[in-house]
Amino acid sequence: MAGTVPSEIAAMAEHKDKLRICLAASAGGHLSQLLKLDESWESHHTFVVTTNALMRQKLRKHGTVYVVEECNRQHPIRVAKVLKQCIGIMFRERPDAVISTGAAAGCILCLVSKIFGAKIIWIDSIANVEHYL
Repeated sequence: MAGTVPSEIAAMAEHKDKLRICLAASAGGHLSQLLKLDESWESHHTFVVTTNALMRQKLRKHGTVYVVEECNRQHPIRVAKVLKQCIGIMFRERPDAVISTGAAAGCILCLVSKIFGAKIIWIDSIANVEHYL
């Protein structure tokens, strides 16, 4: 699957030279999983949203890097803060598509992006396969 772009995104690319793609993932395992697919977007304009400023240097090759706070449902004030940050990023960037492996900040970004008209690709961890069965 690495190196292939989902058909809906590929169809969008036919109408544009390059898509503007947001790569969204919390630092750690979520981000590692997302970066394993980097061949999929190498011919497009990308930017990254993550939760750890220490990752900024490593991610610069993928475009502008935005850092939002880590959050979860147990911290609603942080969730509200991340929501505000994500709205600001979407006003600036206006991506055609968002590819995310989560966690909470990635989910919030996907919801905001959908309102802005972006296509969403959510990649869940294979580690959750037994959880969903």
